[in-house]
Formats: sequence, C-alpha cells, structure tokens
Amino acid sequence: MKQKIKLYFITGFLGSGKTTLMNKLIGHFKENKIGVVVNEFGKEGIDGERIKNSHIELTEINNGSIFCLCLKGTFIKELGNISKLPLEYVFVESSGLSDPISTQLILDIINKEYGDVYDFQGTITLADSTNLLELIQVIPAVERQIQYTNYIIINKCDLVSKERLENVKNKVKEINKDVNLITTSYCKLPDAIWTEISGLKDEFMNSSEAFDINNKANCCTNTPENKPQNYVLTCNNKLNKIDFENFLRDVCKYVYRIKGDVLLDGEWMQIDAAGSNISIVPTERIHHQSKIVLITAVREENQEVIKKNIEDLWNKNLKCDIVFG
Repeated sequence: MKQKIKLYFITGFLGSGKTTLMNKLIGHFKENKIGVVVNEFGKEGIDGERIKNSHIELTEINNGSIFCLCLKGTFIKELGNISKLPLEYVFVESSGLSDPISTQLILDIINKEYGDVYDFQGTITLADSTNLLELIQVIPAVERQIQYTNYIIINKCDLVSKERLENVKNKVKEINKDVNLITTSYCKLPDAIWTEISGLKDEFMNSSEAFDINNKANCCTNTPENKPQNYVLTCNNKLNKIDFENFLRDVCKYVYRIKGDVLLDGEWMQIDAAGSNISIVPTERIHHQSKIVLITAVREENQEVIKKNIEDLWNKNLKCDIVFG
C-alpha cells in the first residue's frame, strides 16, 4: 500500500518571505522525494524560476488564487495528479493575496475524488513585521492568513524595533490566540519546527467554526471581482542601477509587490520590493531581457491610470523603452 504523502501549505502576504522559506525547505528535505506547488496571482510566474531544483517535482499555478473559485478546481486536479507520483512531501506556496479559509473544503474534495492520499500536516504562515499592522487594516486576506494557520513565522525582525515587534506579536495573538509563533529574520528556522507543526495538525483540522462554509462571515475573500491587477514590464535596454532604484522607490506607492530579474550595470540582479523594503541582489539566472512583475490592488476601471503612472515614472528615471505585458 502506497504511503500517504505529507502535505504542507505555506501562506503569507506578498514579500513576506515565502519563496525564501521554500528554498530552505528544499534544502532541509534534500534527501527526500518532494513536490512543490507555486501559486502566483500574475499571469507570468517569477517564483517558480527561483526555486527550480533538479530533485523536486515543480508545478506552477498562475493568474489567480488557488483558494478562489477561478483556480480551486485546477488546484484540486493538480494535487490529485501529484498524489500519483512517488513523493514523500508536497509543499504548496500560495499567492500572497490568498485567503486560506477554504483549506478544509479543498482537502475534503481531494479525499473524496482521489482517496486518502495526503497526510495534511498543517499550514505555515509568514508575517512581515515591517508592514503587518498596516496591512491587516486594509486587506482582509492578511487577517485570514493569520486566523487559519498552525504556525506563524514573524519574519524580517531585524528591520523593526523591539516595541514594534511586540505590537506585531500581540496583534497576531489577538487574531489567533492559540497559534505557535516564532520570530526570525531571513526565514532562519530551527529544524524542530517540522515536528512542532505536525503535532498541531489535529487542532487545525478539527476547527469546524473556521471552515463552516455556510457562515457568510466565513466566505472566501478571494473572488474574481476583487482580484488584484498585475503588470509585466520587459526591457531590452541597458539599465543603470541607481536610476532603477529611484524608479522602484517612486513606483512602490502604487503597488503591493515588485519582483523579477533585471540586468543592471551589466550584472543580472534579483529584484524584490514590498512597501518601502527594496532588495536588489545578484542572481545566477540569465535571461534574454529584463522583466519585472508589479502587483497592485487597483481595479480594472483604473488600469489605464496606474499604467500611465508607472510608465511616467519609468521615463522619468530610466528614459528608455519598456513593454507592458
């Protein structure tokens, strides 16, 4: 009889460190047969390229949330297909704007359609200490991610004061008083976390209140109507690093998240920006053109306005052609 595959979900808002955690997971379980599902809101995926590894089975599901009606069926089908592979672990990295309230429903459907193939270990949520308090006030999915999880990793603690960190921890406990949490930076975690989260799965799975889909207060906030907009920018020109940094600082006020790979001063750089936090680090990946993805909450009727703002800021700082995808 085939042994059940241990299944983990990883949630967390845009830029909180999910892909960094995923790469650490791949390293930790390098002796095991693992599968990875990466979900991104954008039409073009970036994170999948960042975690490609020869010893993992990688599946990418883009252009929406795996917990939304628009992709839920695709997600269930992919997990069903993956369950047929000779794997020991499967890790699912959800989009940063995903609302995981339908986790139990998805697991129930998989069990009904594909059998008892997964041993669900629980959900790990990344929380960005630099912006969590502000995001909770305006984005419902952020609070849901904290509410429906087994283990919370408060990340980027090196960037905040002790007072703010305490406020973040208190807010997390206010939303989910029983959750285990750990504070860290760069997703550095003790090996014991995998044993700890596994021990919490029964409490998570038996929370009937959390997954009562007949309760209107528990309706998923991921719907086609509130799906965020995303813009893909590509450029074939040589770019100056300082000018590009200025562009990022200017455009961050309009977007939740920026990520991609860009050729700056003759060197390929991995770009990550969320709020005022901007990271530009060397990468070994080489492409035929620079590409970044920008994710914003602006609705469809305002797309042309935000697109013009982005284009104006690009021309102001970089003064070269770009292509919107």
